[in-house]
This record gives sequence, C-alpha cells and structure tokens, in this order.
Amino acid sequence: MQQFTAAKIAGAEYDRSHVFPLYEAMKAEFGSFALSGEGPMRERCLAWRSAHNFGAITDQAEAYADAEYDARVELLRMPAPDLAALRWKLDETFADDEIALWCDDIADAIREDILRLMPKGA
Repeated sequence: MQQFTAAKIAGAEYDRSHVFPLYEAMKAEFGSFALSGEGPMRERCLAWRSAHNFGAITDQAEAYADAEYDARVELLRMPAPDLAALRWKLDETFADDEIALWCDDIADAIREDILRLMPKGA
C-alpha cells in the first residue's frame, strides 16, 4: 500500500507541477493542448512542443501513471490481510474501468479473500 500511495502522490504532484502548466501554456498559445492544424500551424505546434519538452514531460507522466497502476494491480492480486483491505480492493475494482472485476486473477483473489475473511457460516 505504501508503494501505491507513494506512486499516486508522485504522479499527482508531477501532474500539478509539470503536466497541467504545460497543457495550460499550450492551450494559451494554440487554443488547445491537442496537436493543432495542418501545414505551418502544425509545424509551429510541433516546434513549440519540442521547445517545451512536451514529449519528455508526457512520457514521465505516463511512467508515473504506469507505476501507480502496477502497484494497484499488485495490491488487488495479493491476499487482503483484513476486511478493510478487502473493502478497499472492492472499491478500487468497481471505481476503475481499467481494473476489471472480470479479470480472473483479481476476481479469484477477491473470492479467496472473502472465503478466508468472512466468519464461518456467514
């Protein structure tokens, strides 16, 4: 959980300090943070992105997101130590469209948690 929390915090901080300001600056310059126009406008946009390290910044943001995702999935796959952890696993599974309850590894881990943690006869 510490690894997941640290990855989540690091990614959010990087977004605040690098990604959001970059997107706002691009939006101010071009009206959008998407690659703009064709011909000279596109070339100007590409040059701007290059001058502002757009690729490196977005690649780093993606690396933070991947680290958070990997830590979340690892937590979902490992046995929950208690009912609070099981509740977290269920909340995370239903809250994130990319982490599918129907993923066999995760669904099996949650089933095993329920069988192990629920009182006998419940």
